[in-house]
Amino acid sequence: MRLPYFVLAVSTVVTIGACRPTPPRAQSASGANAIGVVEQRVRATFDAIARDDTAALGSLLSDSLRWISPTTGAVYRKPQLLAAAARLPAAVTLRYAVDSVRVWRAGPVATAEYRVTDSRTFAAHTNVFTSRGMDVFAWESGAWRLRQHAQMWVPRSPATMAADTAALRAFVGRYDRGDGFIDDVHLESSGLMATSSAEKAMGAQGAHLLPVSEDAFSPDGSAPLIVFERDAAGRVTGYVQQQPDGIVVRARRLPVAQTGPSPESVRRLAPASFPALPVAIRHDLERRRCLVPQPYDAHAPTNIVHGAFTSARVSEWAILCSAHDTSQILIYRAPTNGEDVPIDSLQQAADVEWMQQTGDTGWGFSRVLRTRPLERIRTWRRDVDGHSIPQPVDHDAIEQLFLGKAAEAFYCAAGRWYRQVTTD
Repeated sequence: MRLPYFVLAVSTVVTIGACRPTPPRAQSASGANAIGVVEQRVRATFDAIARDDTAALGSLLSDSLRWISPTTGAVYRKPQLLAAAARLPAAVTLRYAVDSVRVWRAGPVATAEYRVTDSRTFAAHTNVFTSRGMDVFAWESGAWRLRQHAQMWVPRSPATMAADTAALRAFVGRYDRGDGFIDDVHLESSGLMATSSAEKAMGAQGAHLLPVSEDAFSPDGSAPLIVFERDAAGRVTGYVQQQPDGIVVRARRLPVAQTGPSPESVRRLAPASFPALPVAIRHDLERRRCLVPQPYDAHAPTNIVHGAFTSARVSEWAILCSAHDTSQILIYRAPTNGEDVPIDSLQQAADVEWMQQTGDTGWGFSRVLRTRPLERIRTWRRDVDGHSIPQPVDHDAIEQLFLGKAAEAFYCAAGRWYRQVTTD
């Protein structure tokens, strides 16, 4: 059976790399000398692997060797390990650093515990892994030989990122892993938390979900990551998580019955979800911690529109910005000379004021922006309040809809906005 090289490079870790092998010490089955010899044999094993020296490696191993892979749990025997060592890719450089070695001896058996850092370099790229190893040596034919090797990874906390509370609300809900196991994902003052039904039964707090990317979270800063899944409209529908034994768990998000409008149920997208938006504008929205709220029936990102909204022949963007559960329309002109601030704003209102019941158990956000093109407003003379609109009408308007209920448009002229009721 072929033994892939990662069994050596990833599961056998200590650094010696291109170092010169340590001169052998006279071996003995008893006394302090035995402790030093066993420690030397630990290092010599990894030195032989790093140098592809199967002859030296073979002399260190017992014929009864059991080498346990930390990635699969498979047990490899001496011939398999030597065959794998002989096939290490020439393009990969291995370096092992072993420290914190402790050795115990009981008659003809000695146990070594240590920490090992494995560096594997391919071209200019280096992967580094840290693990703890446990080796069992037996006194055989006048030498200490490796009888069993086992290893476990020392996980490192991933780099996390800041996340706005409004963005985290998209993940709040109850997730069913099956067989009555429910994860309750909720917001607390410290951030996003996940408490399982088992933890609730024990009175345990649960885990802090620390954001690693937009949809990936690290429970309490350790693996395995939870990655939330979304549907085509961007709604969170569940999560996947790979357990340490490799099994992938899928949890579906349970539907929630709403008794009234709630800002937590509004789906909001980050500015990065709109690739057509100029980078300078996107950065300003991010600086303001703006998210773009989505109507409940949206099947694609919306509520960012383009047109000429304040004068003729200009390129401008109208963006529905939600921050702290309140939205307003921000108007940006296409950046020139580094400009990245809105030139005007309109219609600030709490997000819950734009929600309506969408069935027996749901409430949906219903505020939608559209461009009302010049061709459809050219004949406007007065606004809804009877004010005369300066003529000629020569550019677009911003239309705002309350889905299924009403629509209005805003036209800018002579430094002010004129409101007009519209219909489809």
